[in-house]
Amino acid sequence: MKGSTRRITELFDGNSKHLLIPVYQRNYDWKLKHCARLFDDLVDIVRHDRETAQNLHFAVSILSGAEYKDLEQEEESTSEYRSARLGPNPILIECTNAENELDKVAELIKSWIDDEDVDPSTIAVLTRGQTDRSQFVRALGEHGVEARVLDNSPDTTGHVQVLTMHRSKGMEFSRVILASIDDANAASKASMWSVPEEEQTEALLRERSLLYVAASRARDTLVVTWSGRKSALLGSTGE
Repeated sequence: MKGSTRRITELFDGNSKHLLIPVYQRNYDWKLKHCARLFDDLVDIVRHDRETAQNLHFAVSILSGAEYKDLEQEEESTSEYRSARLGPNPILIECTNAENELDKVAELIKSWIDDEDVDPSTIAVLTRGQTDRSQFVRALGEHGVEARVLDNSPDTTGHVQVLTMHRSKGMEFSRVILASIDDANAASKASMWSVPEEEQTEALLRERSLLYVAASRARDTLVVTWSGRKSALLGSTGE
């Protein structure tokens, strides 16, 4: 199946615009699950005005330095991504060790809830894997913050949502913390070790794309935390 840029937004508002599917997120076919993914990605494109320009810039900057090709093997560009909303710059927090990171994340969320009266269900902690996800749920509970793992069940009110980056696709939250964005988790060393050398470049692109998707889940406030060495995928973002 040959892909091409199609003008379909005139079906919605009559305007002549190009709707570009970001190929670094997915490759599509006509299987039912891939059609569902395509729908989610279309929603993501439409929702760019629902996140702030600062958060969008941060998310897109994660992709810089990497080369992406569209379905016709031409270079893909994100230079036209825009948002009309303004907000605070993303917050980057370096922690001394993993335990310190758990404490800092829990204390920050607790301050949002106690001091700013933020609805806990509008806060999400995104992790690369399930082990970190469980650790943050436990740390939040130890600090008196009710949190739950958001897996295959729908989100609920009254709880901070803790989920993997993969699970966050198609979702959005007012405040998002990207946790453990260090060189051990993003890109995951465990997952990269199992990738043949000739596929390493493509695997790194997928990891970079996943981090982009996770960063773009934040509608208002985006916080990035890590301990040890900051992930190389972040580059100079936020500096």
